[in-house]
Amino acid sequence: MYLLEKLMQITAFQKHCNGKDYHTIAKASLIKDTQPLADKRAYWKIEVRDQVFNFYPNKKYYLEDGLWQLSSYTEIPYEEYACDVSNNIPEDIETEFDKETCSEIRKKLFLYLKGKIVSYNVKISNEYFKEKYLDLINELNKEGANINFQIVKQLA
Repeated sequence: MYLLEKLMQITAFQKHCNGKDYHTIAKASLIKDTQPLADKRAYWKIEVRDQVFNFYPNKKYYLEDGLWQLSSYTEIPYEEYACDVSNNIPEDIETEFDKETCSEIRKKLFLYLKGKIVSYNVKISNEYFKEKYLDLINELNKEGANINFQIVKQLA
């Protein structure tokens, strides 16, 4: 039996005017395909409206690349990506954007996240948690992002 194992999940949401309710704008799941002949690299699956976009992050920057791409899709007008190929074969993010661009964006990730009406909820499977993720989220929140963080036993 083949399984898609979720390692991390990020939900982008917006609070309603009442301050209590919210609606989901987009979500991303870091997935590892455990099928015997599958590519064992983890990839991000971003779901926004009726579209799905997949990409391979740099394995040193799983969280940074996921937050960057998810935040980008929350700002792009639907008309710009509605005709793109949905549920594409994952592409390497550093091939699509080049290594220098990716490096610059990772260094300035807070600029993509601060002062937005979008908040993020990050869940990480206990076995894939690294202290650097918590440090990154704390730093981004100090810079004005709004990210909740949760370590869970297992992602559904």
